[in-house]
Amino acid sequence: MVLDSTGKYTEALECFNKALERVPENVHVLSNKGISLYKSEMYQQAVECFDAALKIDADYVNALTFKGHSLYKLGQNNEALDLYNRIIRLDHGNSEALYNKACLCSIKGDEYGAITSLERAIRLDSSWKEAASQDKDLGRLKNNSRFKGIVNYVSN
Repeated sequence: MVLDSTGKYTEALECFNKALERVPENVHVLSNKGISLYKSEMYQQAVECFDAALKIDADYVNALTFKGHSLYKLGQNNEALDLYNRIIRLDHGNSEALYNKACLCSIKGDEYGAITSLERAIRLDSSWKEAASQDKDLGRLKNNSRFKGIVNYVSN
């Protein structure tokens, strides 16, 4: 939706609410409303919206992804990690879920899980290499030789 992509989240939410009056069980509208709530930093409301979408389609990857992002923002890292693992089971080629899993594994102190997931993400999409070199969530890995090799990390 154009309003959502231009940062007009309040207006976008109004449009999504009107659409939901007409088609209350539309997984795409519910998910997009949830994304607008997420981008408005209304994370708990976003989770509730994604839950409604997932009641309609339990495997809707877009809703699972942003629910994971929202849970992470709420500090519910274990639940977010469970969702990213579920996405990876549904879509083995989902580099974003693999990257997010790497970040959460790093936060939890699971270097092996973080490095393994990061390697897979970068193999699928090399743009994660640059993101990883700057991501604070992967900070625990900066002295890990495998991490340095993966991202060509050079410490200052």
